[in-house]
Order: sequence, then structure tokens, then C-alpha cells
Amino acid sequence: MTGGDLGRLALMSVTEPRRAAQQLLALDLGAGARRDALLLVVSGSALLMGIAGLSTPDTSSLAFLTGNPVLFALFLGLGLVGMIQGSTLIGRAFGGRGALADLTVLLTWVQGLRLLAQVVMLLVAFLPAGPQLAAMLGVAASVIGLWISAVFIDEAHGFGNILKSFGVLLLAGLIVVLGLSLLWSLVGPINTGAYAHV
Repeated sequence: MTGGDLGRLALMSVTEPRRAAQQLLALDLGAGARRDALLLVVSGSALLMGIAGLSTPDTSSLAFLTGNPVLFALFLGLGLVGMIQGSTLIGRAFGGRGALADLTVLLTWVQGLRLLAQVVMLLVAFLPAGPQLAAMLGVAASVIGLWISAVFIDEAHGFGNILKSFGVLLLAGLIVVLGLSLLWSLVGPINTGAYAHV
């Protein structure tokens, strides 16, 4: 696919997400391509987080995570893999037929769209009144991302019921959050001694 094809597919994902899902699945990507795409979007997101941290240092309790691109990539990668696995297994429990390979392609693409939105927000933040506009764009991107994810899950599993897809998305997300929270409690800044001298 060319850059133009990717751009058109990104736009279609917003305007016609079901059609975009069908085109993504029609690519019939092999295991190696799916793996490389997942690694690419995770690495890109971690790199972007590092760049954003240089311009606007994070002072929140998550600074230990967002300020460490390698650790951030690890958590993001685990979260994305967890969402893919969870959406596949929970969807099947709900009567869906989605394959792990299909959910991998679709949800990796959604993460790629999030990365694109984050690049736009980072650029907008440097404009006059940019931080406020970037925050509004962030909210809009989150809502649109959830909608695209639900439609993609519905298409992969063949539910024909967007509410059921949102249920799958919610349950999978909850499991991932709980799992990552447990991991964070084990490797977070307090346990690693990062705040020992504060």
C-alpha cells in the first residue's frame, strides 16, 4: 500500500469504519506483517511520548512511566496485546466468530490512528491557544477511537449488534487495566526505589 492508500484508509476508518475494517481484513496479512505492524505502532507511540516529554515534562504520578520510553513501550505493548486477546476471547464467548489474526490487524490499525492523532495534537500544542485546542482534539479522538474500535470488533465477530461490541470492548479494557495495574504495583517507582531520595 502507498502512503496515499493509507491516508484514504485512515479517513475511511472515521467516515466508514465498517468498510475500512473489511478492506483491512481483505489484505490478509501474514503473521510476520501483523507482528511488525504491532511493534511499529508501539515503538512509534513510545518515541512520540519521549518527544512530548522533552517539551512538556510530566509531573504526574505516571512520570516514571511516561518518562521512560522503553517501559512505556512495554506497558503499551502488553496493553494492546491484552486488548487483542481479550476482544477475541470475550467476543467468542458472546457468540462471535472473530479470529485472533483479524482482531490483531484491526486493533493494531486503531492504535496506529491514535498515534496519528497524537502527532497532530503535539503539533497543535505549539500554536497560540494550542494546549486547549489539543485537549479538545484529544477528547474527540478518544471518542472516535472507541467508536471505530467497537465497529471493528462488531465486523470481526459478525455480531450485527454494536452494543454487544461495546460490551466486549468494555470487558476487555477492564481486564487489561486490572492486569496492568497489578504489574504497575510490582514495578512502579516506589517498588523500584525511584522515590527513595525524594
